[in-house]
Amino acid sequence: MMTLYPHTYKDLGYDPVKDFVPVGMVSTSEVGFAIGPAVPESVGSLNDYLAWIKSNPDSATFGHGATGSGPHFLGELLGRLLGVKMVQTGFRGSQPAIVDLLGGHIPAVAAPLGEFLPHMKTGKIRVLGVTGANRSRFLTNVPTFKELHIALSEMTEWFGVFMPAGTPAQAVQQASAAMKSAVANPELVKAYAMMGMEAGWSSPEGLSDRLKNDIKRWQAVAEKIGFTAQS
Repeated sequence: MMTLYPHTYKDLGYDPVKDFVPVGMVSTSEVGFAIGPAVPESVGSLNDYLAWIKSNPDSATFGHGATGSGPHFLGELLGRLLGVKMVQTGFRGSQPAIVDLLGGHIPAVAAPLGEFLPHMKTGKIRVLGVTGANRSRFLTNVPTFKELHIALSEMTEWFGVFMPAGTPAQAVQQASAAMKSAVANPELVKAYAMMGMEAGWSSPEGLSDRLKNDIKRWQAVAEKIGFTAQS
């Protein structure tokens, strides 16, 4: 909503740069692309999946938790980079999409990695690739898109803390220092890990740079896909 929505909503009602003061980033999360029981068990890699959907074009569909979200755009871009038309289906959240994935009603889902983790023990879900520069410690056997030579590594998600514009600098620095201490707390690190998220603090300046860079990056993606909330 801070970096992608400015490009998909005609009248957002707020400016993510002018109306807020960055305090700091607190966590990051990779996004994964997974297949389920609707896809033959012999399909175990992204190359296998590409071959399968080329032979079964009606099955080149994927679900995600919200239309116009990062996972939605990841699936769309993945299809374009693979040279196939991927048809998206938006759900009201990632878990309903994953329930349909487990039930064999849809072949694939794009979602934050943590959404898949509770279901991995069933053996029904196969994550074919994840975003990020390095493999996730939560799924060390799954290659990154970077390893697969697919330009999706930067499509990670993050959570940050902001204050209203005009907040005194001293208050921002105090909050930032408190956050830095909290994010280093082993209990919080463990809690984030249970959701497939990596705890990681950044300074207000670091979050400001990430915000501005991601706004530019998502603009290019939104224009390439041609999606708006009114489309």
